[in-house]
Amino acid sequence: MNPVEPVVVLIICIAVAAVFFFVGTMFRKKIAEKSIGSAESEAKRIVEDAKKAAETAKKETLVEAKEEVLRVRNETERELKERRNDLQRLERRAMQKEENLDKKIDNLEKKEELLNKKIKDNEELKEDIQKLKDEQAELLQKISGMTVEEAKAALLGRVESEARHEMAMKLADIEQ
Repeated sequence: MNPVEPVVVLIICIAVAAVFFFVGTMFRKKIAEKSIGSAESEAKRIVEDAKKAAETAKKETLVEAKEEVLRVRNETERELKERRNDLQRLERRAMQKEENLDKKIDNLEKKEELLNKKIKDNEELKEDIQKLKDEQAELLQKISGMTVEEAKAALLGRVESEARHEMAMKLADIEQ
């Protein structure tokens, strides 16, 4: 063996090792780049999926919020309508009561007017009756020639006489 041969073999081994090292590094670099590219793709896909999920969640949240707003609006409108109906019903009842009270007041006023008229007519009638009594008493005094006191005494005497006569007749009936 030639002393040069081990050196050549060594150089060849070193060269082969360098080539393998270079090829291995390149291969690792390619694998790393591929892995990085794959990781970047995966990251992009994850980001896109997250964006899509966020957009979907956003849309769902908006739809739910709109539905909730619509539900609250409908509920509020329904309650408002009920309150308006209740208020209208109360207003109608109040108006009916007011009308009934107005009618009762009118009736009472008419009755009061009628009663006042009757009282006035009654007072006038009393005055007329008193005038007639006074006129009759005056006429009786003129006709009989007696005063009121004299007429009372005469009437009382006659009533006593009739009462005695009736008593006597009853006594006679009892004795028989």
